[in-house]
Amino acid sequence: MDFIKALAATNNVNIFLNFSVQAIINYHWKRVKVFSYCQTMLPYLIQLISFSWWSNVTLADGLLNTDKMDSQICIFLLRVISWYFVILEFNQILKMCNTNGHILGIFYYLMVFWNYVETIPLILIIYNVERSQSMGHLDIQFYRVQSFAALTLWLKFFYFLRQFESTSYLIRSLIEVFKDMYVFMGILLCLIIGYADAFSSLSKSYVLNDESEGKLFEHGIFNALGYSYALLLGNFETEAFDAYGWILFITASVIEIVVLLNLLIAIISDTFARVCTDQIQYTYKERVSLIADIYSLIGTFKDHETSNLLFFAREDPDNKEAVPDEMDNEVDTMEEQITKIYSDMIKVNHKLDKIGLDVENDEDDDANAIGDIQGNQGNQGSRYVV
Repeated sequence: MDFIKALAATNNVNIFLNFSVQAIINYHWKRVKVFSYCQTMLPYLIQLISFSWWSNVTLADGLLNTDKMDSQICIFLLRVISWYFVILEFNQILKMCNTNGHILGIFYYLMVFWNYVETIPLILIIYNVERSQSMGHLDIQFYRVQSFAALTLWLKFFYFLRQFESTSYLIRSLIEVFKDMYVFMGILLCLIIGYADAFSSLSKSYVLNDESEGKLFEHGIFNALGYSYALLLGNFETEAFDAYGWILFITASVIEIVVLLNLLIAIISDTFARVCTDQIQYTYKERVSLIADIYSLIGTFKDHETSNLLFFAREDPDNKEAVPDEMDNEVDTMEEQITKIYSDMIKVNHKLDKIGLDVENDEDDDANAIGDIQGNQGNQGSRYVV
């Protein structure tokens, strides 16, 4: 289990090219695959279908329709499956707390991105179902929560796509792109805020001159932020600008659109090319991460407990494309050393047994000799007495 966690946490993807590591991951995946398909993915698909039917068919007319059979079935399934996943998540938190302590366990749970993908839609669905049933009607807040619940529930589908070879590296591509983008997004955010502040100040000058153009940002900085972001997406509204406004508009369009967006495309292309080049490594990286998640949910299987066992993995001799590498040679050497140590231990045990027998024989001889001496001394004493 610790080895799987270490593999899931490593940033060195080249380790997943090792055939021994791949064999260990494949072994663990066979153990958890049935659980992943039957006890997590299948209930999720039922939940997704029930939610989509309830949201888009049953509630299509804007009424709760609690008397309809399909509405009752959907609500029942959403309640049961949502609480089932809540129990699984709570069980995962308890296991992490028991392993790492209460504070660190909760901290480690919150540091995993996929835990948010799993938990947020559950909270939103349970909230909307119970609230709508207690109120007996639908309101604006229901549809707002429903929209976010639908989005997050569909995003959870990405979690299960990690277990398939044809899609796992694509999910890893998305993760790596976001990792490579966070510095760039910080720079872009600074520029958006900077130009929004500039546009907002310029709009105030129009108001002082009693010009109608001042209504462009009549809501202040927040309206200016919306305009600055829309400018990045190609929404050009220049009718209200004077010469100063055009200067800001031209510099913003060149820096944000021409320079930064093309830089963003280059970053994404480079990341995707890197992931595609290392597709095998990232496929195993996602698979071992999924295995670690499942083990944190259900623990290791008690009937196949392996904590006291040492695994040896070697390449399949029938695999013609497999080439022994340095770690395979090290595993072979370790196996030979362990075999030799075991043989030496057997020899040492035999020698110890032989020494023990010799000591016992010597002790018997010494006891016999002492008995003879004592007997002789007794005979001599009786002779003098006579």
